[in-house]
Amino acid sequence: MFILYGTADSSIDVTDICMQKLVFGTTISIPYNDQVRAAIFTDPHPGVPKVLIVVKSSGIQLAYNDAYIVNIDILNENVTTLGYLETFAYST
Repeated sequence: MFILYGTADSSIDVTDICMQKLVFGTTISIPYNDQVRAAIFTDPHPGVPKVLIVVKSSGIQLAYNDAYIVNIDILNENVTTLGYLETFAYST
């Protein structure tokens, strides 16, 4: 498995950065928001919306925009997401 960050045409491999900075137990947790991600990974294309691409060992590619927290289980490569609007508690 490896993780890319950038555009559909050009991206950088951020797997090592994820493994060094974003592992909690057996889960890689990548925050939402392109500015936050760029601060962690550097910004390969300033001012251009980017995606996070998870390439599983099977070759399956999963792409996520910056509206999602992306959690990847290192052991089985399962990916779960949480939209940033879903992280807020609402009351009436």
